[in-house]
Amino acid sequence: MEINASSLEQVEDIMYYAKLSDQTERYGETIMLVHKLVDKIKETGMRELTHEERNLLSAGYKNSVNSKRSAWRMLQSLEKKQDSQCERKKELLSAYKAGVQKELQDVCFDALNLIQNTVLPVTQRRDDQVSYNKMCGDYYRYIAEVSVGEMREKAVSDALSVYQRAVAISEASMDTTHPTRLGLSLNFSVFYYEIMNDEDKACEIARTAFEGAIDKLETIEEESYRDSTLIMQLLRDNLTLWTSEAK
Repeated sequence: MEINASSLEQVEDIMYYAKLSDQTERYGETIMLVHKLVDKIKETGMRELTHEERNLLSAGYKNSVNSKRSAWRMLQSLEKKQDSQCERKKELLSAYKAGVQKELQDVCFDALNLIQNTVLPVTQRRDDQVSYNKMCGDYYRYIAEVSVGEMREKAVSDALSVYQRAVAISEASMDTTHPTRLGLSLNFSVFYYEIMNDEDKACEIARTAFEGAIDKLETIEEESYRDSTLIMQLLRDNLTLWTSEAK
């Protein structure tokens, strides 16, 4: 069934449909409905998204991108294993991978355009400012993963810029145990490790975040304890992996 977005006139109705599409893993529809939601809000003057609206935006794009990243990585692996004698299959596989790559880049650029040009400019809450800048850093990172040449160089530069902006805001306004700040440190360290190939900087970011949170572990608020400790575990796991690989 295809959703007729034009028939949805109330923000509450759009939100409900967006939740349904997210729950049923129809992420393309979730993204379409998020655009519809933002357009509807803009009719009476753009405002900050609520946490629920922000989470839907994040989930729709994240899940869509993750499926395309997984597909691209699988095709990359198949390409490396391809029989060198079968040139036609190599050409077909390369063309198919290029199509998935373009889809991934397009979704990332769509997310970046929506967040940077419409959502972020009206966002006042510091937590959300960090979250949106982190999202942008992630989407630039995903573009860099699959791109070459000037597109990759620009994506790397833009990712670094928005990650650094998010770090500055988080350090000025959030405790070291805040899950949003910890999640930013996790992704920023992965950016340095996987994209910049700077293992030392990646470990420095992850270690600083982990140790800063450990020092204040007893002060973590109950509602964020689970999220914070889960991210701390991921930071520690990455540190263990990265340092063992360096030996």
